[in-house]
Amino acid sequence: APCTVGLVVAGVATMAAVNVGPRLLELAAALIGRDVRGAVSAQVSADGRRLHLKGPLGLGDAARVQALLAASPQLRLVALQSVEGRLDEALRIAQAVRQRGLATRATGACSEACPFVFLAGTQRHLLPGAPLGFHRLSAGGFNPPYQGLVNRELRHRLLRAGLTPHLATKAVATPPSAMWFPDGDELSAAGLVSVPERPLDVDLPAGPGAARADYAEALSASPLWQQLERRFPGVQAEA
Repeated sequence: APCTVGLVVAGVATMAAVNVGPRLLELAAALIGRDVRGAVSAQVSADGRRLHLKGPLGLGDAARVQALLAASPQLRLVALQSVEGRLDEALRIAQAVRQRGLATRATGACSEACPFVFLAGTQRHLLPGAPLGFHRLSAGGFNPPYQGLVNRELRHRLLRAGLTPHLATKAVATPPSAMWFPDGDELSAAGLVSVPERPLDVDLPAGPGAARADYAEALSASPLWQQLERRFPGVQAEA
């Protein structure tokens, strides 16, 4: 019996060392309200119509973003550029974006937790060089059963966010050390990005009260006008 107890204690200690040891610094920082990953830069544009989120989604960022949304009634768009972050913070931001009915736009790479915010937009656009990236979660160094539970829950959340079963399966099949970037056709076919009915169409703002900035946003999201702007700089402003 003493040998059995000793083996159990040694096993528990080993598991703790493998799974908790590497995260001690992160856990200690969280206790004092800091995040070793950093914090997202959240800025509202001068005209109050666009919220720029750039950088990692860290602890407390959801509360900061929610406060900015509440203080900015003119917001129409959330621009995203984030390659890492905490899933729970991203889900809370996504819920706030969805409740406000805001459009989303990836202006740079948007991976890990960021796609959940992107997929919450009423309209969703990817600018050139701004891919969506997915992979499965890591739940410690050696804990296969828990790892499986965590990633089954991740798959359910991806399905609720709008991914098809096929895409959600591909996402959780990608190891944490890698990144899977769906191509444009996959995203369009799944309805994850807004695509006009005809290739040259542009979703222009509706209603007589549309502002000049609304038209600028619409043109800048169009692949055709993106190409025109690169070929003839300033053409969007002229239009």
